[in-house]
Amino acid sequence: MMLFPFYSAILKTSLTRSQVSAAILENTFLSDQGYKRKDDKKKFFYGNTSPADFTLETLDSKGHLASFYNGTINGVENEIYVFLNIQAFRYRRIYAVLVIFIVTAFSKLIWDLYSYGINTLFQTTTFLFLGILVFLVVYLFNIAKSFKKKLQSSIDFFRGMLEAETIDAKDVPIIFKL
Repeated sequence: MMLFPFYSAILKTSLTRSQVSAAILENTFLSDQGYKRKDDKKKFFYGNTSPADFTLETLDSKGHLASFYNGTINGVENEIYVFLNIQAFRYRRIYAVLVIFIVTAFSKLIWDLYSYGINTLFQTTTFLFLGILVFLVVYLFNIAKSFKKKLQSSIDFFRGMLEAETIDAKDVPIIFKL
């Protein structure tokens, strides 16, 4: 779906859970209070990370990475599966509210045209309403287009950082899907 700016990927790595957590932590500026930077290494993310999961927001100034990442780290020993969610919005409900508003507004506009005729198009409130509607549609389209451009580089960044490969859900043992 081109206009849905969310994507899930599963990465398989032969690193241990602590190595995966350390690799993510190495590229993350922690949001914990009192955190001091110990080196001048470039940080790509801001957020929280633990040996079990992570929530990250990109700090990439060049715009090569998607905006938000959530993930869980499952597996044992050297068979680790990272369930990675890449998102353009922090929460899907924000996107859902915008889409519901657009659909509702468009249906109201169609209903007004049907009920009151073409004269409703020439009212100031209808022009304002139509302008807001067009702005939101263009905004969501640009977000989705930008997300689609950044998606592959985001997946490649995590694959390189974790020395992982992308796999299908059917290749993950059932015990690690829970």
